[in-house]
Amino acid sequence: MIELKNPPAAIEAYRRAVSLNPSDYRAWYGLGQTYELVNMPYYALHNFAIACRLRPDDSRMWNAMGHCYSSPAVNKLESAIRCYERALPFDKERVSLRQLAQHHSLLAQEHKEDQQYEEEAKHYQDAAKYYQMILDESEQQGEGSREDAAQALAFLAEYHKNTGDLSVSQDMYSKLLDYGAPQHREVAKLSLKEIQEIQELHDLQSPMMQSPAGDASTP
Repeated sequence: MIELKNPPAAIEAYRRAVSLNPSDYRAWYGLGQTYELVNMPYYALHNFAIACRLRPDDSRMWNAMGHCYSSPAVNKLESAIRCYERALPFDKERVSLRQLAQHHSLLAQEHKEDQQYEEEAKHYQDAAKYYQMILDESEQQGEGSREDAAQALAFLAEYHKNTGDLSVSQDMYSKLLDYGAPQHREVAKLSLKEIQEIQELHDLQSPMMQSPAGDASTP
């Protein structure tokens, strides 16, 4: 590709193309890719934005802009999420779906570190929604999506454990024993043991919380 071999020549060629035909979304898109390649992300975003306006139903345009927003040089995850949301209805390869799950999870962690707990909970909830979509689609597609399913199960099992849905979490960790790589299986084993201990403790405490009928005595 000319972008990789000679970025300045690629930029010049794409500039000529858009000057001759301002509606050529491929040229705007290529210009954005080349600027991103030479570490000029804000120039890239400008050109990706034009490509998106010209081709609003093309997930590649939105995914490219989302990727650029989430790069370390820009680091605007909220803006990246909005791009991936626009891409999702048209994205047959589901790149945007995976990115939405991961970006909401990253934002949740950032808000947790900043002690912004309402925002943390909101982004974890959104991440869980997208990971559930990944899991549902992966299970429909079969073997080719086992890694996606394992990542989704790992997140969702931990999420449901932390929100107190222990039975759901237990079921997902059990599935992870079959789906996951060795590191996933080890986490699943430890977490299933932890859940069992929590449930046993709860069973022991429940009778103690209940007062027997007629316990009250009169002086």
